Amino acid sequence: MDENYIRRERRRKEETKKTVAEMRAALKVCNMDDVRRHKMPFEKALIIGLEEKGYYVAAAIIQDLIDVQTSRRETSGPSSVLWSKPQLKDNKNLLKTLSDNLVISDIQRNMNDHAKECETFLKTATHFAFLHPDWWWMGEQLLLMSISFGKRYPSTEGKYEALSSYVYAKFLLENTKETESAHLYLIKVRELSKGKKWVTIALFPDERDYLYTRANYLLHMCLMQEARSYLRSDVNKAIKLANIARKRAAEACNLDGETRALLLKGICEVSTKRAMAAIATFTKAYYIQERLGNLEGICMAKLHLAQAYLVNGDTLQSLRTLLTARDCAERNNLTYLLGQAYKHLGEFYLNNGEPRKATPLLGEALKILHKAESVLDIEQVRNLEAISMGLELFPRYLKLLSDTSDPVNGFENLMKMIDWKDLRVQFWSQDDISFDPSSLDSPKNSDTQQTSISSSYDVGSRMNSNPKDEQILKLHDNIHAFQNGSNYEEKLLANEKESVTVDEKKTKSI
Repeated sequence: MDENYIRRERRRKEETKKTVAEMRAALKVCNMDDVRRHKMPFEKALIIGLEEKGYYVAAAIIQDLIDVQTSRRETSGPSSVLWSKPQLKDNKNLLKTLSDNLVISDIQRNMNDHAKECETFLKTATHFAFLHPDWWWMGEQLLLMSISFGKRYPSTEGKYEALSSYVYAKFLLENTKETESAHLYLIKVRELSKGKKWVTIALFPDERDYLYTRANYLLHMCLMQEARSYLRSDVNKAIKLANIARKRAAEACNLDGETRALLLKGICEVSTKRAMAAIATFTKAYYIQERLGNLEGICMAKLHLAQAYLVNGDTLQSLRTLLTARDCAERNNLTYLLGQAYKHLGEFYLNNGEPRKATPLLGEALKILHKAESVLDIEQVRNLEAISMGLELFPRYLKLLSDTSDPVNGFENLMKMIDWKDLRVQFWSQDDISFDPSSLDSPKNSDTQQTSISSSYDVGSRMNSNPKDEQILKLHDNIHAFQNGSNYEEKLLANEKESVTVDEKKTKSI
């Protein structure tokens, strides 16, 4: 018994000793940095460790970033948004990532490989600049440092100054929406990169063009935004900026950008009654989109071109262009543009004193735009349809109003008016259609809303055989047609000064 007990104890001690040895081997070997990070706040331990290893620039940058955020936070106060933002000094993973990249940059600096140093630093700055919005402030600070580093080394021939400035301009445009500041940086980028084969693919994998091309495209975007801002105050300035934007888009080999600039320029020319110039501008846009085979662009250009023809007094050509735009959109299932085409056709007839033709067209536009879920356009078309229907009823309402003074039937007619006002009870009959001037050119059965839409613009089908059709000749030349508030370029002329007012429409119908 004693021998067995002794053996068991010896075996147990050996196994315990072996387990302790394995546990000791598994323990992490702590160096001075580990001990320091255990005893001190992480950011302070990190900075001290970097300085001990000779990475003074990396340590100084991290300290500066922490100080900048702390200063801004304290200045804003506890009630501000900045106060609740996450702090760099408390984010160990972010600090570690930043530190590792800055150390690589420091090593490359010590090896006098300045191109690699600038590239590494710029990639780090770009990473944080397009990270979560909570860290945009840090990305901006790093990008400004990157621009400064690029200027410091003449051996890089301005490459990294240009690349850093481009990334910063892109950051300003996409993240903080500071168009004017971005414009200034992009002008510098364009100058530095002209004739150079520098690329941005290492920073933005989706961008495979030269830096010069990319800078011109972003300049086009800036100029377009600035041109829009001058639409109300200085149209001539807007035209000039749109023209420069077109040139920058051409230098960027971006035909869609050229088209957008031409359309904006043409809209400005229409608003200032430069009809011939607008026709030429919209025609250029049309040919560009036709060359690209872009059906949406073709329809868009035609709708704008129809407006320019109308301003020029060419009513026949305007109507033809609108009908071809409608047909193009219908053939190719372009729902939104088809709705716009019907809306413009409705406006065309409404502004030319033919509300009976306009109402079904506007109703069709409303139905199509509901499918396209275009909320702003739906509201506008609904208002136009209400105006058109009101103009249809206006002559009958005037007759009823005059009949209320009749000594025999006056009281009865007055009650009809009250019932219509309160309950919308119909006060007119089929016999009253003769009092509607807009019905003179229409078939008798077109009084109801059930009339086919095609009958409202059947004039279009007859134009091929006889361009001087009597229906066309009866249209009034009205340079204020189309209440420009629709379609493209972000509803630029929604309240254009030349739009016809509701009172003018009523007067014309009467």
